[in-house]
Amino acid sequence: MYSEGDFPSVQINRAKMILKSYFDKKAAELGITGPQVPYIALIAKSGEGITQIEATRILGYDKANSSRVMSELENKQLIEKITQDKRTLIRLTSDGQEIAGKIREITQKWYKTSFEGIDKKDIEVFRRVKKKMLENCMKAIEEKL
Repeated sequence: MYSEGDFPSVQINRAKMILKSYFDKKAAELGITGPQVPYIALIAKSGEGITQIEATRILGYDKANSSRVMSELENKQLIEKITQDKRTLIRLTSDGQEIAGKIREITQKWYKTSFEGIDKKDIEVFRRVKKKMLENCMKAIEEKL
C-alpha cells in the first residue's frame, strides 16, 4: 500500500494548496486577491520599479494573467506606471507600499510558523534541494517543448 510520503509531488501540491489558502485569506483581509500578492511583493522588492515583462518572467505567469493582475492593481491605485528612458516601469503607490509592508509581516509570520522546530542547517538544505528540483523540472519541460 502506498502512503502520501511515497509521492513527493503529492506533498508539494498539498503544501502549495495550504500556502495558497493561507495567502488568499490574508490577501482578502487586505482588500486584495491572492494572485496580487506576489506582484505587490516583487514590485516592492524592485525599488525603483519594474517592467511588466520583467515581472511576468520573474513570477513565471503568462502574459494575459499578468496583464489582468496589473490592471486590477492599477485600478485599486496600488501601482502606478512611469515612463523612464523609453521604458514603462511599474512601482507601488503609497497605498501599495503600505500593503507591501503588511504582506512582508504576513510572510515573515508564515515562514516562522512553517520552519518552527527545524534546524537552520536543515532549512538551508531544503532551500538548495528545492531550488535544484525546480531547475531540473524547468530543464525537463524546456527539453520536451
